[in-house]
Amino acid sequence: MLKRNIIQVFSGLMATLLITVPVAVFAADRAGSVPLDTRVERLERRISGLSEMMMQLDALKRENSELRGQVELQNHTIESLKRRQRDLYIDIDQRLSQLQGNSPTTAVPVTPTAKVLPPPAPTTVEPKPVVHKEVRQATTVTSSEEKEYQDAFKLLSPAEKRYPEAIKALTAFLKKYPQSRLADNAQYWLAEANYVSQNNAAALAEFQKVIEQYPNSPKVSGALLKIGYLQAAAGKKELAKKALNEVISRYPGSSAATMAKKRLQQIQ
Repeated sequence: MLKRNIIQVFSGLMATLLITVPVAVFAADRAGSVPLDTRVERLERRISGLSEMMMQLDALKRENSELRGQVELQNHTIESLKRRQRDLYIDIDQRLSQLQGNSPTTAVPVTPTAKVLPPPAPTTVEPKPVVHKEVRQATTVTSSEEKEYQDAFKLLSPAEKRYPEAIKALTAFLKKYPQSRLADNAQYWLAEANYVSQNNAAALAEFQKVIEQYPNSPKVSGALLKIGYLQAAAGKKELAKKALNEVISRYPGSSAATMAKKRLQQIQ
């Protein structure tokens, strides 16, 4: 920005000089009774010098334009990588949940080489105390519940990536079916939808609800893991370590515990 402003000021100055300097020089020479040929020669030399400076200025303008283009390209590339990272993360998380039998959708094999990446640094959020208030869930699922849940869940798939709509749909599902047998799943995926959308404060609050309202749900291990991720990304290392160590101690041998150990190594 500073370089561009300097170029603009310099360009205006040069334009002014191209007009005023030759006129002033010609007038001065004329006042001193300098021969016409000499005056013309002097004027040509000065114009030539100014023209060279203008060419240099044009070159600087072109260079500045090229640099702006490179910066814009880099910004676009970074944003594309961030979107791909979020999409990859939620795809892997869905596959892991399906392998554990926690999701009503059909299981899909997990790619062995896939790595779960931590989310971009979130805004600072304060943790809430965990108070277990388990919601009594129904023992059966009606066809309408199943359909509405599936419709909301599909919005999170890599083929859809409609995260804001998923947040609305899952919120509506929980409001309509607070005691559904699918409520813990819906609550967890609501947190995930906020997580991949980088709504970090909301994601932390929604993950905590999984632990508070559904303490016996298989989704608690994943919720604790994500809370550890969020706290670590926010720079709250001690809180992150506490959450990740709890995953390891409560769910030894699970995929969540394995990922918690890897994240702890990165923090330490």
